[in-house]
Amino acid sequence: MQTSYFRRPNSDLFLNLLSVESISPPSFRRKKVSKKATQAQKNGIRYQNKVQEAYIAKYGSDFIRSPWFKYTYTNALGEVESNVCQPDGLLFLTDKD
Repeated sequence: MQTSYFRRPNSDLFLNLLSVESISPPSFRRKKVSKKATQAQKNGIRYQNKVQEAYIAKYGSDFIRSPWFKYTYTNALGEVESNVCQPDGLLFLTDKD
């Protein structure tokens, strides 16, 4: 099984999702904004943090900030591959929302 951390699977090859699991942050993740980050990147991260804080204030434990997932899928060649992803947040909506 191939694990690729830096490549987004081509949507045409992403045929059959086999599993998804929540994982601890991988060792390669960045812990801080790089000193080499552009002003636009710094502004984007600042905005993301502001939005996440607003979601936490509004939704509490129904919002998970920047979770990590590992997913396994079968590509167009029938090969099983794994990758990881980190969305900006995960919001659980209920009937009350």
